[in-house]
Amino acid sequence: MTPVRQLAPAGQTDQATRVRSAAPLCWRKPMTLGRAEKRASSGHPGWILALLAVMVLFLAPVAIYYYNLRTIQADIIYKQADPFDRQRHWNMAVPHYELAVEMVPWEDFYYLYLGRALLENASSLDDASQQEMILRYTEQVLLQAQAINPLNTDHSANLARMYSRWSSLPAGQEYRQDLAEVSSSYYEAATTLSPSNAILWNEWALLYYHSLRDAEMYQSTIDHSLELDSEFENTWLIVGDVNIDQGDLQAAAEAYTVALEIAPRQPRVWDVLGQVQLQLQQYEEALEAFSQSLDYAPNANTAWNTHRLMAVAYWELGQNEQALVEALVARDMAPEDQKPLVEQLILQLQQPPVEETTP
Repeated sequence: MTPVRQLAPAGQTDQATRVRSAAPLCWRKPMTLGRAEKRASSGHPGWILALLAVMVLFLAPVAIYYYNLRTIQADIIYKQADPFDRQRHWNMAVPHYELAVEMVPWEDFYYLYLGRALLENASSLDDASQQEMILRYTEQVLLQAQAINPLNTDHSANLARMYSRWSSLPAGQEYRQDLAEVSSSYYEAATTLSPSNAILWNEWALLYYHSLRDAEMYQSTIDHSLELDSEFENTWLIVGDVNIDQGDLQAAAEAYTVALEIAPRQPRVWDVLGQVQLQLQQYEEALEAFSQSLDYAPNANTAWNTHRLMAVAYWELGQNEQALVEALVARDMAPEDQKPLVEQLILQLQQPPVEETTP
């Protein structure tokens, strides 16, 4: 490396020495300034400071007004998108959220809703190329939100959900595994920011089970979620659903029972528990579960099927008259395309029992 200070070339050493020895003399002249020069150097540019003060006093209120006005306008536009959002008219909601973001690009809040609307819009399409285009845009929006506020857990979580959804759509089938792994990395980031959030751990567990096909990591993650909050009923519902998928009906029934002990007002879960118990030939328990489902939602769209399954349970217990009563109720409530199924059950119940003949 060439040194910063080099030796003077041959023949120039004496000259360099003379320059250095003369240097102090060169710096003596500014020490003897004239009177006019002293007045000019000692004076303060007061008029410049005064001008700056006036500008600050004038511009600060304008800037504050501009900031507040833009924020208020953005919020109004954001609220105008709400009816379209609730009706799932994503093509109408997205432009409102885009305008809100344009007005206050420093606010990460509006990026969240824009990203969500874009993701739902992409999910509603069948064309893979259109999905791909919208999902790329969604990715940019959510990454920008995270860049604005990286410590907000919602941004990491939404990126994880976006990549997970992407992996399940036609647009993501070619690189499904890669998208699922990216999603997992963002769930890791989100749970690092909010380690006690059981919802995030549950979502991560489902990603391991359904997308990454890693049963061991699913079990480890869902167990950790239960350690965090064993009273969160949704975790037990996930356990029940996975147990059904794995063919362990008894474990599924136990998980659903725990979930219903925590939060009993869940007619759909009572109905699922009854169906599991029916398959386990636990007919009395199934009837109790079906009754609970109807108590909470007697006019649900699926209530006709609950009555039909109760008829089956009564028939298995040998209570044919009560079975027929439930079947008739099911027929009255069933949609037209399901009535033949119930009619077939009624015909079966109306047949006289086959008498055993002695040899």
